[in-house]
Amino acid sequence: IAWPAAAHAEDAAQGAEFVFSDDKITVSPGNAGTGEASGYDIEGTTLTITDSGTYLVSGSCSSGQIKIKKGATGVTLILGGITLTSKDTAPINCGKSSQVSILTQQGTVNRLADAAANNDDNYPNNSEAENAVIKCKDGSNVTIGGTGSLQITAKGKNGIKSGATTDAEGSAS
Repeated sequence: IAWPAAAHAEDAAQGAEFVFSDDKITVSPGNAGTGEASGYDIEGTTLTITDSGTYLVSGSCSSGQIKIKKGATGVTLILGGITLTSKDTAPINCGKSSQVSILTQQGTVNRLADAAANNDDNYPNNSEAENAVIKCKDGSNVTIGGTGSLQITAKGKNGIKSGATTDAEGSAS
C-alpha cells in the first residue's frame, strides 16, 4: 500500500457524489460529462463501483459497504467525511485485479469500522466475512493517501489486509 499526494477538493467535482445514511445512499452526478453518472450500482446501503472514475463518499451509515468490482481499474475513491461501519463484512472491499486510489479529502475526518462478526475464525457461518476493514483481494493494487484523517477500527480481525498470492490473479499490493 502506497501513500500518494493529497486529495484535492476539485477532484471530487469530476465524478459522482454519494451521501450515506442508515437507510439509503443519495447520489448526485457531479459536474463532469453529461450530468448523468454511471459506473456504479446501489442496493440499499451498498455502493458497488463497476467502472473507472472519481467517486466522492460522505455521510454516516451504521451498516453499509463500498465494493470495487473485480477488474475495475482507474477508480479514485475520495473519502469526504464519511463514517461507515459494516456489521458482517469489510466496509471497503477492493475486488480481484482492481486498481483503486483511496484518498482522504483535505480537512475531513473519515471513520471506517467493522464488527466482531467480520471474522470467519470466530463466526464460521458468516460467508460475508472478509476479516478486514479494508480488504484488498488477489491482484488488486490499492493506494491510500490524502491530507484528511482516516481512522480505522477493526473489531473483527484486521484493519487493512491484502489477498493471498495466486498464480491466476497475482499478489495484492
